[in-house]
Amino acid sequence: ATLQQEEPRLESETNSWYSTTESLREEIAEKEKQLLEALSHCDKDVLENEALVQSLSQTKASVEEAKQSLEQALTLQESLQQQRDRYYSVARCGAGVFALLELLGQINPAYSLSCEAFVSLFSLAISLSDPAEASSSLTDQPELLQRRVLTVSLHYILGSVLRKDRLLVLLLYVRAFCLKDVLPSEWEYLLRCLNPNGKHSPWRAAPTRVTKTTALSWIPVNRKESLARLLEFIPNAEAAWNLQDENSWRKWIELQHCTAEMPEAAQRVMTPVQKLLLIQALKPHLFEAALESLLYENLGIQKGKQRAFYCLKALSSTKAPTAHRPILFVTDPGYDPSHEIEQLSREFRKEGGEPVTVKCIALGGGLEEQATAVVMKAAAEGDWVFVRNLHYAPNWLLAAEQALKGTEKCDSFRCFLSTEAAEHLADNVLYSSVF
Repeated sequence: ATLQQEEPRLESETNSWYSTTESLREEIAEKEKQLLEALSHCDKDVLENEALVQSLSQTKASVEEAKQSLEQALTLQESLQQQRDRYYSVARCGAGVFALLELLGQINPAYSLSCEAFVSLFSLAISLSDPAEASSSLTDQPELLQRRVLTVSLHYILGSVLRKDRLLVLLLYVRAFCLKDVLPSEWEYLLRCLNPNGKHSPWRAAPTRVTKTTALSWIPVNRKESLARLLEFIPNAEAAWNLQDENSWRKWIELQHCTAEMPEAAQRVMTPVQKLLLIQALKPHLFEAALESLLYENLGIQKGKQRAFYCLKALSSTKAPTAHRPILFVTDPGYDPSHEIEQLSREFRKEGGEPVTVKCIALGGGLEEQATAVVMKAAAEGDWVFVRNLHYAPNWLLAAEQALKGTEKCDSFRCFLSTEAAEHLADNVLYSSVF
């Protein structure tokens, strides 16, 4: 997908190389075969057969010419392969994001994303161009593409998961793409601190026993136990981070809404994960903000502004996995996202420049056939449709998909669904929708 977007000529040139080299090999083999046949049918001294000698000379020249062409083709192949190798890092980055999505799918099946949908998301990411990249310090195209893949996928996932799982998503992204050299013990400790008693956590472990307390006066009383646990885990931290410097650390602890500006002496010796551990111990309410800051710093993007840019691009692009796949809202009873959908629709236009209309219908009460007709009409006219209460008719989506097969859909068409939260959502809903 990356090569098709960035270097389409490489694919055509590579295919041409395969065709050329195969033809040259066949030509050399045929010439050698003709030479052997001519020699086998010679009934007198070869040197006295002028016609044969002349034929042998011509054959030899043809073979040498074919071999030279083959060597040139092999040199071209090496050059093409070197250019292709530049983009392997982008493919590896995409594979890492997909593996992370697979892990999220194990945590909550509603977060599952099919391979087809992910390839669409990946293709969308590498095709987008962000105006902010003009001022970027990155000049290497593969690095820019990796940044796009990570940024788009992060915003896509954060916009898809439940609020309670945002912290886990950020933590997994930081672990996978920012803290690759983190020690396994540090990772396990951090997860244990976040959810020490999680019965269903795949990383469940016994809580760390606090064997000492800290007498540092600048530490808030309610955070002394957390810091004591951290100092037990990193025995030399108190001296290495100069935690006895009360004046410097008190200034930092009193900045209730700031995770940066730790004492300079401590920052010089602390690793990024150690900074996160200290923030989690002393300022747990800012831990999510610290993770976001670390991620956005590594991705080189601005928080908020860029998220809105990519979300709008994702919805408006025909390459996005959300293009013609239903977008599913899992809601609490009584919540209706139609107002947000109406507001978002004002940002879009049909091919002719007409505004997009949002058509709403609720399932239940035998309205399934009517809902299918509304969706088909919206698909043909390029409008948006919002189908509520999917939990009343979980099999309707499959029937609607069958009805829409073979139907030409306008690029501006979008379908939104809502269902109340349930312990188990139907598989066809999970894999047919974008959550």
